[in-house]
Amino acid sequence: MGVRGFLYSIALLLFIIPIVFFISNYFAIASANDYEATIGIRGSEFASFVNSISSDLPRALLISGRNSVASAVSSVTGTGAPLDDAALRLEELALNGTLYGHAAMNASLSRWAQRVQEIGRARGFETRMVFESLNARQLDSFSLEFSATVSINISDRVSSMNVFRTRHETALLPINGFEDPLYALETNGIMHRVISEANETVYGVAGVDRAIAQKYYLPAGDGASFLDRLEGATQVSEKYANLSQQPIGLETFVDVQELLDNGLEIKQDRTVVDHLYFNETAPPGYAVNGSQYPLFRIDAEHAALYGVNGSLAG
Repeated sequence: MGVRGFLYSIALLLFIIPIVFFISNYFAIASANDYEATIGIRGSEFASFVNSISSDLPRALLISGRNSVASAVSSVTGTGAPLDDAALRLEELALNGTLYGHAAMNASLSRWAQRVQEIGRARGFETRMVFESLNARQLDSFSLEFSATVSINISDRVSSMNVFRTRHETALLPINGFEDPLYALETNGIMHRVISEANETVYGVAGVDRAIAQKYYLPAGDGASFLDRLEGATQVSEKYANLSQQPIGLETFVDVQELLDNGLEIKQDRTVVDHLYFNETAPPGYAVNGSQYPLFRIDAEHAALYGVNGSLAG
């Protein structure tokens, strides 16, 4: 090769080297940018999945709580057997979907957690959720409270992202619209009554008559709470009352004519305030002058409470 050819080769090499360097650097930068973009997209997906679990947990808690109450009431009214521990059984139902260890419902928190883990796995996220605690209590006369503490651990198989959280959530469940299990228990499943909170002040003869006609439920200091009624109790229990700072008892007026119409025996001249009427030691009651319900009887204490003490007969 002559000098001219040698010089030409060197010139060509000097021309090519910057081009090769530029191309290599371009692809390196592009690759880095693509990686960063991929990580950014993955991070957004990861954050969205984590946030969706946090936002869905209260809804899952409410749904499982509502279904647990419906299943418990159905069991009591269907079998005629009260629950041994209403709060414990609601917790079992809400968490595992079982009652006394037997499958009773599908929409449980465990099923929800399993479904979330399946969705996460399909997206490449390893998800582990553990319910550290779940509690049901009577918050007031017409509300139950379900509270849960859950630990959530999520990791990404693609990247090194990992999240560990502990969440505490509560869900308030109104009992309006649920059946009162005490009526089915006390009438051998013949009578059924749905809980309906009074939407007016019940006072005076006309107010009491409307309460009877509408089958209103009212707060009561010593009347059985909803949880107590699931256990077949007629009086509020300390174990539930001590868990709330508000009164949790309930009472309604028994329509004794309705009992007679359905072939049931009635207690003559006994107060028809339900938690007293269904008690073996129901106190005597007095007729109320001007009432549209001739068989209606009320004890002196409740007559004063509902403003009909001045209308008592006899």
